[in-house]
Amino acid sequence: MSLSHHAYFTQIIQKAAKLDPKSLIAVVSSQGLVLVSNTEDADLEAQLASYGSAYLEYGSRLFAVPPAEGTEQDRIQSVITVGRERFILICQLVADTALVIAGRDKDRVGDLLRFAYEEVNRVNGMLQSREILF
Repeated sequence: MSLSHHAYFTQIIQKAAKLDPKSLIAVVSSQGLVLVSNTEDADLEAQLASYGSAYLEYGSRLFAVPPAEGTEQDRIQSVITVGRERFILICQLVADTALVIAGRDKDRVGDLLRFAYEEVNRVNGMLQSREILF
Protein backbone atom coordinates (compact mmCIF):
# COMPACT_ATOMS: atom_id res chain seq x y z
CA MET A 1 0.00 0.00 0.00
CA SER A 2 1.36 3.40 -0.91
CA LEU A 3 0.66 6.77 0.68
CA SER A 4 -0.36 9.83 -1.32
CA HIS A 5 1.82 12.93 -1.17
CA HIS A 6 -1.01 15.00 0.23
CA ALA A 7 -1.72 12.49 3.02
CA TYR A 8 1.97 12.21 3.90
CA PHE A 9 2.57 15.97 3.93
CA THR A 10 -0.59 16.50 5.97
CA GLN A 11 0.73 14.02 8.56
CA ILE A 12 3.97 16.00 8.79
CA ILE A 13 2.09 19.28 9.34
CA GLN A 14 -0.10 17.72 12.04
CA LYS A 15 2.87 16.19 13.89
CA ALA A 16 4.87 19.42 13.80
CA ALA A 17 1.83 21.39 14.98
CA LYS A 18 1.61 19.13 18.05
CA LEU A 19 5.18 20.14 18.95
CA ASP A 20 4.47 23.85 18.48
CA PRO A 21 0.80 24.68 17.88
CA LYS A 22 1.47 28.39 17.29
CA SER A 23 4.04 27.94 14.51
CA LEU A 24 3.29 28.39 10.83
CA ILE A 25 4.19 25.18 9.02
CA ALA A 26 4.26 24.35 5.32
CA VAL A 27 5.66 21.85 2.89
CA VAL A 28 6.77 23.76 -0.20
CA SER A 29 8.29 22.96 -3.58
CA SER A 30 11.33 24.55 -5.14
CA GLN A 31 8.95 26.22 -7.61
CA GLY A 32 7.33 28.11 -4.72
CA LEU A 33 4.16 26.06 -4.48
CA VAL A 34 2.67 25.39 -1.06
CA LEU A 35 1.85 21.69 -1.10
CA VAL A 36 0.27 21.69 2.39
CA SER A 37 0.22 24.20 5.24
CA ASN A 38 -1.48 24.83 8.55
CA THR A 39 -2.70 28.31 7.61
CA GLU A 40 -5.42 29.56 5.31
CA ASP A 41 -3.85 33.03 5.04
CA ALA A 42 -2.60 33.37 1.46
CA ASP A 43 -0.03 36.05 2.39
CA LEU A 44 1.52 33.87 5.10
CA GLU A 45 1.57 30.88 2.74
CA ALA A 46 3.32 33.03 0.13
CA GLN A 47 5.99 34.05 2.65
CA LEU A 48 6.62 30.44 3.69
CA ALA A 49 6.74 29.37 0.04
CA SER A 50 9.24 32.08 -0.85
CA TYR A 51 11.53 31.12 2.05
CA GLY A 52 11.44 27.45 1.13
CA SER A 53 11.79 27.84 -2.61
CA ALA A 54 14.62 30.36 -2.34
CA TYR A 55 16.48 27.99 -0.05
CA LEU A 56 15.87 24.94 -2.24
CA GLU A 57 16.75 26.75 -5.45
CA TYR A 58 19.71 28.89 -4.36
CA GLY A 59 20.50 28.36 -0.72
CA SER A 60 21.70 24.80 -0.95
CA ARG A 61 24.30 25.98 -3.48
CA LEU A 62 25.23 29.12 -1.57
CA PHE A 63 25.63 27.30 1.72
CA ALA A 64 27.43 24.27 0.32
CA VAL A 65 30.18 22.95 2.55
CA PRO A 66 33.62 23.00 0.87
CA PRO A 67 34.79 19.46 0.23
CA ALA A 68 37.61 17.80 2.07
CA GLU A 69 40.35 16.52 -0.18
CA GLY A 70 39.15 13.50 -2.14
CA THR A 71 35.46 13.96 -1.34
CA GLU A 72 32.51 15.52 -3.11
CA GLN A 73 31.03 18.84 -2.10
CA ASP A 74 28.40 18.45 0.60
CA ARG A 75 25.11 20.33 0.45
CA ILE A 76 23.43 21.81 3.49
CA GLN A 77 20.03 20.17 3.99
CA SER A 78 18.66 22.49 6.66
CA VAL A 79 19.01 26.03 7.88
CA ILE A 80 17.77 27.74 11.02
CA THR A 81 17.57 31.50 11.40
CA VAL A 82 16.82 32.85 14.86
CA GLY A 83 15.94 36.48 15.47
CA ARG A 84 15.00 38.37 18.60
CA GLU A 85 11.37 37.34 18.42
CA ARG A 86 11.06 34.65 15.76
CA PHE A 87 12.76 31.72 14.13
CA ILE A 88 12.50 30.00 10.78
CA LEU A 89 13.58 26.42 10.14
CA ILE A 90 13.88 25.07 6.61
CA CYS A 91 14.70 21.41 6.06
CA GLN A 92 14.85 19.61 2.72
CA LEU A 93 12.63 16.53 2.94
CA VAL A 94 13.32 15.15 -0.53
CA ALA A 95 14.63 16.69 -3.74
CA ASP A 96 12.75 19.91 -4.54
CA THR A 97 10.59 19.73 -1.38
CA ALA A 98 11.17 21.47 1.95
CA LEU A 99 9.52 21.62 5.35
CA VAL A 100 9.30 25.26 6.48
CA ILE A 101 8.48 26.13 10.08
CA ALA A 102 8.21 29.73 11.31
CA GLY A 103 7.48 30.41 14.96
CA ARG A 104 8.07 32.46 18.08
CA ASP A 105 8.80 29.85 20.76
CA LYS A 106 12.57 29.55 20.38
CA ASP A 107 12.62 26.89 23.10
CA ARG A 108 10.97 24.55 20.56
CA VAL A 109 13.66 24.88 17.86
CA GLY A 110 15.63 21.81 19.02
CA ASP A 111 12.52 19.63 19.16
CA LEU A 112 11.39 20.83 15.74
CA LEU A 113 14.81 20.24 14.19
CA ARG A 114 14.94 16.72 15.63
CA PHE A 115 11.42 16.12 14.28
CA ALA A 116 12.44 17.38 10.82
CA TYR A 117 15.43 15.02 10.67
CA GLU A 118 13.27 12.12 11.82
CA GLU A 119 10.91 12.89 8.93
CA VAL A 120 13.81 13.00 6.47
CA ASN A 121 14.85 9.53 7.67
CA ARG A 122 11.23 8.34 7.55
CA VAL A 123 10.62 9.54 3.99
CA ASN A 124 13.90 7.99 2.81
CA GLY A 125 12.82 4.66 4.32
CA MET A 126 9.41 5.01 2.67
CA LEU A 127 11.06 5.70 -0.68
CA GLN A 128 13.23 2.61 -0.36
CA SER A 129 10.28 0.40 0.52
CA ARG A 130 8.16 2.10 -2.16
CA GLU A 131 5.51 3.20 0.33
CA ILE A 132 5.66 6.61 -1.34
CA LEU A 133 6.99 7.69 -4.70
CA PHE A 134 8.27 11.09 -5.81
